[in-house]
Amino acid sequence: MYDIRQFRPVLFTVVILGMVGFALSAEAPGMFVLASTLVAYNLWRVRAGRFHPLPRWLANAITLAALAFFGLQVGAPGGTPVLVIGRFLVVLQLVKLYERRSNRDDAQLLVLSLLLMVAAAISTASLLFGVLLIAYLVLSLYACLLFHLKSEADAASTAMSAANVRIAPSALRHDERRLGSSMRRLTALVMAFAGATALTVFVLFPRGAGANLFGPLQFRASQTLTGFSDQVSFQQVARITQNTSVVAHVKAWRDGKPLHGQVPLLLRGMTLDLYGGQGGVTGAGPWQWVRSPQLQRGIDIDDGATATISRQSAPADTRLSVTLQPTGTQALFVVGTPITLTPSHRTSLSYGLRDQTLSAREPLYSTMRYDVTCSTRMTGEAEPAGTPMPFDGAQEPSRTSPRSNIDPRIAAIARDPAVSGADAAGPLAPRRQPNGGPQAIDADIAANIERYLQTQFTYTLDLTDARKLGDTDPLVGFLTDFKRGHCEYFAGAMTVLCQSLGLDARMAIGFKCDEYSDVGDYYIVRQSHAHAWVEVNTPDGWRTYDPTSGREAPRTATLAQRLKHWLDYLQFQWASNVVAYDGDSRQNLITQVDVHLVNSAGAGSQWMTRLRRWLSINIYDLSSRVLSIVVVMMLAVLVGAVGWFVYERMKLRRRAERIGLDALPVSDRTRLARQLGFYDDLLRLLDRHHIRRPTHLTPMEFSDSLSFLPSETYHTIRRLTEMFYRVRFGGLSLRSDQQRRMGTVLTRLADEMSGSPDPRSAD
Repeated sequence: MYDIRQFRPVLFTVVILGMVGFALSAEAPGMFVLASTLVAYNLWRVRAGRFHPLPRWLANAITLAALAFFGLQVGAPGGTPVLVIGRFLVVLQLVKLYERRSNRDDAQLLVLSLLLMVAAAISTASLLFGVLLIAYLVLSLYACLLFHLKSEADAASTAMSAANVRIAPSALRHDERRLGSSMRRLTALVMAFAGATALTVFVLFPRGAGANLFGPLQFRASQTLTGFSDQVSFQQVARITQNTSVVAHVKAWRDGKPLHGQVPLLLRGMTLDLYGGQGGVTGAGPWQWVRSPQLQRGIDIDDGATATISRQSAPADTRLSVTLQPTGTQALFVVGTPITLTPSHRTSLSYGLRDQTLSAREPLYSTMRYDVTCSTRMTGEAEPAGTPMPFDGAQEPSRTSPRSNIDPRIAAIARDPAVSGADAAGPLAPRRQPNGGPQAIDADIAANIERYLQTQFTYTLDLTDARKLGDTDPLVGFLTDFKRGHCEYFAGAMTVLCQSLGLDARMAIGFKCDEYSDVGDYYIVRQSHAHAWVEVNTPDGWRTYDPTSGREAPRTATLAQRLKHWLDYLQFQWASNVVAYDGDSRQNLITQVDVHLVNSAGAGSQWMTRLRRWLSINIYDLSSRVLSIVVVMMLAVLVGAVGWFVYERMKLRRRAERIGLDALPVSDRTRLARQLGFYDDLLRLLDRHHIRRPTHLTPMEFSDSLSFLPSETYHTIRRLTEMFYRVRFGGLSLRSDQQRRMGTVLTRLADEMSGSPDPRSAD
């Protein structure tokens, strides 16, 4: 019978694709490299005729050992059951591959590979995995059809051998030639039917109440800059890692106008106001920050309902639309104080009346979407007398207890006028009344401490020298010894400096995001955007301070970043419209389709009516109108072309006069005027800043005379002048990409000169 030679390479490809999909889901490239190497080695031995199956006892022993090993990992703290099961399936596939003897083993390999892809699908919502899953399903379908044909062929071959049945070689060769095309057509037919059925089921039968059944089993703790959590411990400095995975997508409006990335977003998740020094404080060990007990308001919100969160008088000036990925924490991220909130599904929340933070009752193990209005002015909230409120502590906290455990050396640093500031009347710190509530000079003291940390300390993630501190308070070491660290060191240091002087201060942790996608019109919040800053209570309310140095302003997106934003946009649409498709999404889809059909029918009817009216004109009028329109268009194009040519010539002639090319022949003058447009733009830029080139100075002499400008600006003008000489006298011809680069340099130069004071006015 037939020799199904296609089955073996297809089977190995399906096994490799399953491992690729699981490695992508588990983010385990090392496991994929090891497993694929073993699969490739097995394939080489099979093709070389050197393959010998593993003994059954050895395969069973390896399987039992792997079962015991991975069984212990399932119950281990922080273990992810679905991913642990997937790793066990990888080992099973490798064992089965090396003990492969018959068609039964091939069938088991196909089943194990499918189970591995199911485990991967439970653990990820990646668009790349979705594309890989589609390719895997098509290829596995082809492999199943080939396996069925191979099994039937093997059975028929065995039966015919026993019965001494012979088949004509010509008929066998004819059938084998048609086998490949027949299998491909059958695969395409089954795939089309299966795809149409799957799409119908997906659209008409969306996910229901059990959609998050595997949520607790598939969650992996996020790894932010230092790990976003409700505690900050300086004992885990060595665990700092950079992670660029996406946490949330946020659309923002300020005063009703969309924010197109003009300002960074400070998304508050949690505040911490008690620091445990050497001895710790209640609820915290040494060197840890915790949140003090405070009044909480419980809020239950139904699907699509809007709940009022805060009762403070400040108006809502910011609106956010947030798609928050699973974080494993209870924090919901907002800007300032949340006023109203509209979640996509039923939600139970807690609202802190003192620190204005929102938190879910349970950790977030699935994607959550919510719209929230916020007030950037945090004034606190006054509750009516006698209103019963839930409280997360044993008794209502006072303003004086508990307190942070602050080292006396920190308090001495805070009283230094170089740190907390001074004015004409003397140092500010001694003039502050202790235990007097927010005072007028609190904002000035906080601003001075912020400025001191920004200018005298360095931002870095390399804290290997912090290990030598031993039992020394990390914040004391930061302020007195190594003077460099990440954002939590800066925010923690400013908070304890303020608290040591009696100011009401707290550390806010969340995300500082300045990455904006023009493709999706939203901010992209990544794990690496995790940040900490400070909030100080003043007579005007809580003010935000960011003492961390080295934070740069948003930059113009490069081509690579735009491509990355496109991929992120596709991933966002996949997660929002496919992974998160539910009953509400189905209803919205049906409504949109109905509206589009009605609008299309109306537009089509109007178009047909206008067409009939237009065709009712007699043919003579129609032809004359068409001819008139063509003639008018030709004349307009001709006049426009001539006008544009004259305009361009005049522009080039004026440019040649400005840069001293008017004495050259016309052909050379035109060519150089086009090439040297960047130098003309440079002269006009300097002219806008009242810097003009005297006629008696050459371009190089003129650039030498600009040494009074800032160093970077001066060197940029010098390089542009040198490029002018290379084009003007060296015969260099600039390509279009080089001319665009010159335009970019000039744009950057204009920004530098606009942002710096005029040196001549300073003199």
